[in-house]
Amino acid sequence: GGAVVDSEELRAGAQDERAAAATEAARLADGAKQAAQESALLEAREERDRLAAVASPLDEAKRSLEAARRKRDALYSQLESAEVHLATVAAARNAAERKLDRLAEREGR
Repeated sequence: GGAVVDSEELRAGAQDERAAAATEAARLADGAKQAAQESALLEAREERDRLAAVASPLDEAKRSLEAARRKRDALYSQLESAEVHLATVAAARNAAERKLDRLAEREGR
């Protein structure tokens, strides 16, 4: 009868070892899964930071360009005003010259 008990004990011990090995394998698999998730998260953060480092100077350049365009538009507006003023002054000068010519003709008579 002792041989039967020994073989059952051996079988029970082997089952315990298999269960312990399966538990350990599951624990290791969970650890590996968690490590992979953390690694992917870290890579995603690094990529986000790289993109932000590129995007920041681009945004700055865009703002500078828009400011330059506003300045250009303001200068064009000033130029148009100056041209209108110049045309007004030229018309007034022409009118004054015609008046002077008429006065000179009267005096010349």
